[in-house]
Amino acid sequence: MTRYIIIGAGAVGASLAAEFETHGVPYVLIGRGTQIAHIGAHGLSYRRPGGHRVLKLNTADMASPPALRAGDILVLAVKAQDVESATEFWAWRQVEGGGFASELPLVTLQNGLAAEDIALRRFDRVYAASIRIPARYTVTGEVVVGGEPNVGIVALGRYPEGLDDTALSIVADLAKAGYLAEARPDIRRWKAAKLEHNVTNAVELFAGPPEVRSKAAASLAQEARTVLLAAGYDPAAPSDWKIDISTWRVAPESGIKPGQQSTWQSFTRGTSSEVDYLNGEIVRLGRIHGVAAPLNAAFQQAAAKLAIEGRPPGTRDISEFYRVTADGAALSVPSEGKPTERNNMGTPRVVAISGSFSRPSKTTALVQHIAGRASDRYGFDSVTYDMVDVGPSLGSALWRKQLDGKAQHVIQEIVEADILIIGAPTYKGSYSGLFKHLIDLIDPHELRSKPILITATGGGDRHALMVEHQLRPLFGFFMAHTLPTAVYASDRDFVDYTVSSDQILKRIDEAVGEIGAFFPINGANRAAAE
Repeated sequence: MTRYIIIGAGAVGASLAAEFETHGVPYVLIGRGTQIAHIGAHGLSYRRPGGHRVLKLNTADMASPPALRAGDILVLAVKAQDVESATEFWAWRQVEGGGFASELPLVTLQNGLAAEDIALRRFDRVYAASIRIPARYTVTGEVVVGGEPNVGIVALGRYPEGLDDTALSIVADLAKAGYLAEARPDIRRWKAAKLEHNVTNAVELFAGPPEVRSKAAASLAQEARTVLLAAGYDPAAPSDWKIDISTWRVAPESGIKPGQQSTWQSFTRGTSSEVDYLNGEIVRLGRIHGVAAPLNAAFQQAAAKLAIEGRPPGTRDISEFYRVTADGAALSVPSEGKPTERNNMGTPRVVAISGSFSRPSKTTALVQHIAGRASDRYGFDSVTYDMVDVGPSLGSALWRKQLDGKAQHVIQEIVEADILIIGAPTYKGSYSGLFKHLIDLIDPHELRSKPILITATGGGDRHALMVEHQLRPLFGFFMAHTLPTAVYASDRDFVDYTVSSDQILKRIDEAVGEIGAFFPINGANRAAAE
């Protein structure tokens, strides 16, 4: 019978042991120090939404680990920074009947992307898991888990890819123990998706206004995604789950509070943190692939300083190293105190997107004109794309990863733009289906807080409300900042595909003027230059 050797008695490892104990899955929980000593002597104080129990668990101390048997599966539940020493300790332990532990299956539960590659140096069969579990360990001998009705959600597969009978067996045991678990042959995508979320953990270490901290988290995640895509990762989307996770939630009044994830817990306990394997992993990949990651570098450095000074979470303000402009655009402040723009470039970039398939096109002419006016007024760089630039792969792509390089480039330009000018021709009272499909392939957080000037064209005045009834709600869903003034132009407002109406030109200038609230420095500098 399979026995799980759970290495690490923190929130993830101890809760896994508790659920295995409850559901009759053989295991041994192994830890060190006061935590495992307390659990061994007094049991684990285990709090779930359904109540509180003290569970007597099968435990062992790292100082005297149990003898290993053929058929055992090792589960590494230590933090990413401890994987090197843990795999070195376990790999060359003898297994009863002959052989080394390195020949046994090893499951990695760490955040980040480093654990599996470290493990492969010593272990032949590595099974990577991306686990989402709202758990807290800040008090010796106690673990609180807030997930309901299931403990947590797990994707697991053979690393670097594929599935086998062992992977399916592990997933079945996790499901038996109360987890929502799914076997995935593309596990690297799920690890990347989790990292995209985990880089935001660092924000929880610092005090500051909620809106600033929220913007910082969104900017960190967006920067991480940009780097991951450049590094060849295709982070999984929530819609990729085959199991139904719709009823899972963090229970209210469960004891799990927002802003107290694993990194916060490590700093609260005064132990080492995994920031170097989360934000630091994004910085590392960025350096390898030539993509700047200044925000993740700034948070990595700030967290290191907090640890060196031995300060608990919330004792340093986020404003010491992070700034936002009027729209919440992110600026990191390196140690010398000079602000650096998020994209590490001196000139903001305006990207104009036309939902038109025609060339020439009134819609393209309109957004291009507006982008030009914005560039002239604020000194922006600008570029314009239409649906022809996106190309034919859009029509056959169900997922973003299925787009060709041309379409991927346009989406990346949209995501990385400092401001967007979006225009769509009106088809039967709305935008075209393919234009909507292009926008659907963008993750909502990628447009969060981004300023967008919305425009539309149509045959006559009866389509004028298209900007308010169609485009504004669309980008409102993405939590973007659509400028108050939208621009609608009909056929009579153009001469030879050039905007000619004085009324529309005046409205364009009004809308472009509203951009100044988001880029006050550029506006002031431009005015001074003039």
